[in-house]
Amino acid sequence: MIFTNEITARYCETDQMGIIHHTSYINWLESGRMNFFREIGIPFNEIEKEGIYLAVRSINIKYLIPTYFDDDLVLETSIKSVKKAQLSFSYRIVNSMDCITTIAESSHA
Repeated sequence: MIFTNEITARYCETDQMGIIHHTSYINWLESGRMNFFREIGIPFNEIEKEGIYLAVRSINIKYLIPTYFDDDLVLETSIKSVKKAQLSFSYRIVNSMDCITTIAESSHA
């Protein structure tokens, strides 16, 4: 299952060259995970109320082509793997020209 978020790149997320700063992607991936849980009917705050926390173990991001201020993007989030005490997500960010700008993975314990 792939869940999508629409993103419009904000000016505050850019660097001096007008390209989205690499740190902004971390926040976008988090919003993808939160949307994923919301879409499957388990809001993340409910997961935490049960005493389950998903600490980030690692994030790997590959920037394929630049993303700029005011670009309209779609973030695709899916489960990569589920193990006993680990959950991994895969992500793709696609621009309005249907080009994949970014691919990423995150691992959580």
